[in-house]
Amino acid sequence: MKKEILIPLLIFVLSVAFIIISFMVFVTKGKRYYFIKQKLKLGGLILTLSAIFNTNTISAKSDMVKCYKKVASNYMTLSYDYNKGYIEYSISKAIPLKGSIQDVTIDEFSFRIVKKDTNEVILFDNIVSSDGKMDKYTEQFEIVLKDIKEGEYTIQLFRFKKENQTDSNYNRTYPLKVIK
Repeated sequence: MKKEILIPLLIFVLSVAFIIISFMVFVTKGKRYYFIKQKLKLGGLILTLSAIFNTNTISAKSDMVKCYKKVASNYMTLSYDYNKGYIEYSISKAIPLKGSIQDVTIDEFSFRIVKKDTNEVILFDNIVSSDGKMDKYTEQFEIVLKDIKEGEYTIQLFRFKKENQTDSNYNRTYPLKVIK
């Protein structure tokens, strides 16, 4: 008999026995320690088998529903004010854009800035982590904008070097508004 059927069937049979023993404890008003002892043993066995069935590879399926969503590998984000809906960069302040990469499994990332109305590439470069090495689960990085003029742009983030960028293989985009 298959394990996928045997363990649930065994749990069902033990549950029926548990109900019968529980009824006997009720009838004897808890004065017969034999029934209480058997009820505890069966309850522990049912819990153990349930845990084994739910945590091993017998019941593990790739489409199984989980309690949480795993962050995608090499997930890149930039910090910005979500209420505005875009990243605002001030030329006079010249503060670098800050971002992070979660679940880092590769070490080659890049970005490019594209003029919104003409789709002209204004700036592109590789992303380097703040400490210079992509060796942690979460890495922080900064993008320094050089020689950029006022206007509306799009920042595109890529999971590879700047030499491999194309118009359609970016991983993430953010609207960018450059002000004085």
